[in-house]
Amino acid sequence: MPAEPREVCRLIVLGSTGSIGTQTLEVVEHLTDDRLHETIRETRRLLKPGGRLIVTTPHAEDLQQEMQFCPECGAVFHKWQHVRSWSADGLRSVMAEAGLVHQRTWIGHWADRWWYRWLFRHAARTLLQRRTDPHMLAVFANPEA
Repeated sequence: MPAEPREVCRLIVLGSTGSIGTQTLEVVEHLTDDRLHETIRETRRLLKPGGRLIVTTPHAEDLQQEMQFCPECGAVFHKWQHVRSWSADGLRSVMAEAGLVHQRTWIGHWADRWWYRWLFRHAARTLLQRRTDPHMLAVFANPEA
């Protein structure tokens, strides 16, 4: 069952209410539409004016390529439970709807980028060992009040 938006935000917010920065490491591709929009609104609410949201997600992932079949129950599901694939334009659009301003987007293979490993050393260590597809890192800002 998907996590509640407030639970997700508790996990991703660095600090308490009025945070100057938050990050979502490989989260947005797991959220259904209702959870996605609610989570982004809650994240923006927790950001101070001028605060930054850093998002990482697979870029233009072929969801069908990673589908699995369970022989016991007959369910078909994505290997990592991804429910959506993101493009840079799609992510910018959803964040803009929530009032967040796009700052910068990088797309590429991060396993060879020392700064990516340094920035997300704890979470990325596990993620990068199993992932070789292109990823996206995007930064959004909560506009000044």
